[in-house]
Amino acid sequence: MLIIMLTPIFLPLVGKYDIDPVHFGLVFIMAATIGNYTPPVGAAMFVVCQILRCPIGAYTRESTPFLIAVAAVTLLLIFVPEVVLLVPNLIFGVP
Repeated sequence: MLIIMLTPIFLPLVGKYDIDPVHFGLVFIMAATIGNYTPPVGAAMFVVCQILRCPIGAYTRESTPFLIAVAAVTLLLIFVPEVVLLVPNLIFGVP
């Protein structure tokens, strides 16, 4: 839902500021993923806690290493866009 609502808002800004749409899309999806499984709004977090019948505090404690890893990858993708754009540039022959 977040992606459907915010993409039409952000995409014109991406074009205006000369940001590669592929790079923006991947970083946006990573940020939405982080938001989906972290408190206080994480819908996936609530579903997992409901299925496993575990408290949110225990879930948060156990998922912290994964959150740190995903945040580190997201920062890498933000600050080194060549990682994201390597394959599309190879496919489409962009130097």
